[in-house]
Amino acid sequence: MVAFLGSYFGAVLADSPRAWKSPWLPVAGNDGTLLRDGQSVYSAVAADGTRGLKITLQLPDVGAKSSPDKVIWMGRFGDGDREYNHGLGIPYIALSCVQLSPSLLSDFATVIRNWVVSEMSEAEVLRAAMSRGIADWN
Repeated sequence: MVAFLGSYFGAVLADSPRAWKSPWLPVAGNDGTLLRDGQSVYSAVAADGTRGLKITLQLPDVGAKSSPDKVIWMGRFGDGDREYNHGLGIPYIALSCVQLSPSLLSDFATVIRNWVVSEMSEAEVLRAAMSRGIADWN
């Protein structure tokens, strides 16, 4: 799965005006086993350290009455640490789901394209995702 996602989203990153490095965050433990619940299955960071993205898989919440099939949020990695973007941290978009499907991959590619190719702001990315029904405010 990791190789497939690298190829799929690598094609989106190829259209970006920035150079990107992937993986950014580890996708496997020291023994080579794929990390599980909440860990990245795909990640990338702009070579200049100004933007990042990660995709995670979540285990279904069996006890929940309803659970979203996808979640999108923005974060900042290394905020305050001078090693990351001069102390500003690396803004990133996180896309999380219980199960990847072809339509969800397409939705995620749209969000990533807005973030890395169009270079929309964090608010613009979320607004665009909401207008297409890809994200909701919780």
